[in-house]
Amino acid sequence: MVQRVEEVGKSEGCRVHSSDACPAWEKQARQGALEALRNGKRGRRRAAPETALRAEIERLRTVVTGLSAENLELKRGRWP
Repeated sequence: MVQRVEEVGKSEGCRVHSSDACPAWEKQARQGALEALRNGKRGRRRAAPETALRAEIERLRTVVTGLSAENLELKRGRWP
């Protein structure tokens, strides 16, 4: 259906099938567009939630390690 919509324009379809067929043609075009959308999402796929969460945990561990090291330096009297 989608291919049919691209091949024939609205005005051409109405001219060939008479003006009474325009609503039917528009319905066919709408159905084709909806079918194309239902076939699946396009674009980037999102990473699995586990992967994102593991990356966030690793980032937080790095931050905690840095803060702990800075805290130890401050306790030992090494002020910036």
